[in-house]
Amino acid sequence: SVVAVKSYGLNLANVDWLHSGAEQLLSFTNVCNVVGLKLTLDAYSAGGGATPPPSGGALSSPAFKLIGCAAAATCLATWAAAGGVLEGHTQYLGGAGNLPGGLWTVGFAEP
Repeated sequence: SVVAVKSYGLNLANVDWLHSGAEQLLSFTNVCNVVGLKLTLDAYSAGGGATPPPSGGALSSPAFKLIGCAAAATCLATWAAAGGVLEGHTQYLGGAGNLPGGLWTVGFAEP
């Protein structure tokens, strides 16, 4: 959010590539939480008590590596789809499906 405001003078929702990266990070951390909880519950149900046995840790799970690679690949794909130019808000699908200008602002000033 700070990068969007300082670099582009826009809020995070209007800088598509930063917003998508933030959503990917949120999804990645949610998956990490679920995998960590599953590993802890598996260790507890195996009779290890509330503390899981020492191992390589949750980050050594192949799922984390796969998700991290997928996140990096989608960031690269976003950059490539934008033509290597990462700016403020861009038209979705090049403007295909855009509503006519002024449709939503009938009787209201444009923000």
